[in-house]
Amino acid sequence: GAAQQPHTHNTQTQTMADPAAHGETQTQKSLRAQIMEIQARTDLPAGEKARAIQQLMSQSFQGSSLRSSLPSSDEEHAISYHKRKQESDPNSKDILGCKHYERGCKVKAECCEKFFGCRRCHDETVSSHHIDRYAIREMLCMHCDTVQPIGQVCQNKECGMCMASYYCDVCKFHDDSGRSVFHCDDCKLCRVGEGLGIDFFHCHECGHDMAIGLKDNHTHIENNLKSNCPICSEFLFTSTRGVSIMPCGHAIHLHCYRKLSRTSISCPLCNKTFLPDETAKAHWAQMDQARKAQPMPTLYAKAKTRTLCNDCGWKGISDYHYFGISCGECTSFNTVILESIDFPTMEEVRALATTLPEHFSSTSTEEAGDGAAEEHEASDGESDDGMDEDAESDDDESDDDERGSETDVPMPEVQ
Repeated sequence: GAAQQPHTHNTQTQTMADPAAHGETQTQKSLRAQIMEIQARTDLPAGEKARAIQQLMSQSFQGSSLRSSLPSSDEEHAISYHKRKQESDPNSKDILGCKHYERGCKVKAECCEKFFGCRRCHDETVSSHHIDRYAIREMLCMHCDTVQPIGQVCQNKECGMCMASYYCDVCKFHDDSGRSVFHCDDCKLCRVGEGLGIDFFHCHECGHDMAIGLKDNHTHIENNLKSNCPICSEFLFTSTRGVSIMPCGHAIHLHCYRKLSRTSISCPLCNKTFLPDETAKAHWAQMDQARKAQPMPTLYAKAKTRTLCNDCGWKGISDYHYFGISCGECTSFNTVILESIDFPTMEEVRALATTLPEHFSSTSTEEAGDGAAEEHEASDGESDDGMDEDAESDDDESDDDERGSETDVPMPEVQ
């Protein structure tokens, strides 16, 4: 009969299907465990889970660069400082910690099995993935160099030093700066502030903490902060920078908002005006006054537009004016032209241009320019719209911009 084929194929299939048959390395086991932990989390949407798993898997392709960027064993156990003693100041002293936080310990990243000053130190050092703050299990006391389960007080009986005045066992977060920090169970994050019900509250419709002044005074947008800043594209929910909510309800970094407000008065996402109501009314009145001072040529007397108002949603027919078109409902000039109606043809415009006196355009331009200059000088003195570019520098986050008086209520910063 026919010779029987050896059953090598099935054996190989079983061997390939069973990773234990080849033996997994410690790194592979750790990677598998992390993926399973991400899949089991109920607080992450499917997209975030996929992104986190992709970041973990990419480590295998960046292994060499990752290993070279990780701290050595000596660096891990070396004492690091948040601030060093100043020789010129006899009252100053060395403060343990890292460049981000004051604390007496380092934390072990389970993903890299290395000690870092904090989670932000890890993320700045390792570009292939972000640390899972909730997975941190161990810390290194910098007072006695003892590796131990993470906590607020060193478990070494000969040491017993307190790592920080504030410690959160959920976020595995230490902070010894003395500032007020609170933990939000709904956000599962620690934030800077006195606490929920004091200076912040958690909006369950929006899904994040907000300044208590906005409790009954904001537009609800579901999972508002679980998106990227429209200016710098950083994920807002876990951002350590201040976040502000515009009147339309959309979120933006506070420093990005202040830069944007120097060149624009509308939300980059929905185009609604973000000026405070009184400032907006004064601004539109000023524009209407300037428009009336510059009448359109007779040829455009019948020109109209079908207009959409970005602020109130009104649609209707408006008289055309090159200076701007106001809303027929709320008087806003934040409008767009949907259709041009009864505009003169190019032939009519050219014909009119050949019949005009040579000095007409220059004279009218000069007169309009003089009027605009006078009006500009008057508005400079009033500063109604808060558009003074010298009011603050790029990095200044002081609340001195009238334009942002309603939106500059900072969200609690994530720690």
